[in-house]
Amino acid sequence: MLQMDVLYSDAWVIHTCVNDKESPIWYFTGVYASTKLNIRTLQWNVLMGLQPNTDEAWICMGDFYNVMSQDEKWGRCPATRTYILGFENMVQQCNLMDMGFVGGRYTWCNNQEGTSRVFTQIDRALCNAPWRIRFPKAKIFHIPTIDSNHKFLVLRFKPYYQKLKCTFRFEVMWLSDLTCQDVVQHAMNQLFNGSPSYTFCRKMAYCRQLLIHWNHTHFGYIGTKMKQIDEQFVELIAAKLFHGCKAIKTGFARRERFVDEI
Repeated sequence: MLQMDVLYSDAWVIHTCVNDKESPIWYFTGVYASTKLNIRTLQWNVLMGLQPNTDEAWICMGDFYNVMSQDEKWGRCPATRTYILGFENMVQQCNLMDMGFVGGRYTWCNNQEGTSRVFTQIDRALCNAPWRIRFPKAKIFHIPTIDSNHKFLVLRFKPYYQKLKCTFRFEVMWLSDLTCQDVVQHAMNQLFNGSPSYTFCRKMAYCRQLLIHWNHTHFGYIGTKMKQIDEQFVELIAAKLFHGCKAIKTGFARRERFVDEI
């Protein structure tokens, strides 16, 4: 269990010390920066003052209301160098690095129409080298939401896809069941925000989850069933010593019937 102690807080920032009781402490800072450039400049000075010792792990997450490069903004006027420079300088002074992300690039939209629409990546996670070394598998996920014009930032220390025990395969036998097409169609009709490639990947991932659940409810765990049948078949062969060939024929019939069904 993590224990978080607040070391400093203001209307736009909360700086905490995190203790997981099994390893050295590390620091987490949540940020909700001002929309005004002159105020953000003052806020960057505060962040630089919160920087822990160079050998201590530190991560900052939140809405920085700033991009770090031109390709992090789409629509209307490009970001000016002045707009970028102050934020870039703070990141360098604090020895932070961008953690990257999984999902669509842009995290905020102004919800305008036509040529007035703007997309930017103003929400992000920044960490220093000790934190990255401490949590090498940690990833940031951009999660769409219908309740805000921002995407959620989700930090996973052990990303979910590392827990998969086996590779997903589409089984030919599924095509024998007419409801398989309905499952795939339902997944493809789902709406996700993001680029075409990102939404396609989300649909494929969702389709995979639906097919796994559908397979278990319609066909069951086939590998397990086959193993059980084979074990019972071996027992029936042993039963020949006591009951003759009739038990063997029964075992063959059961196994062939099961294979025909799948």
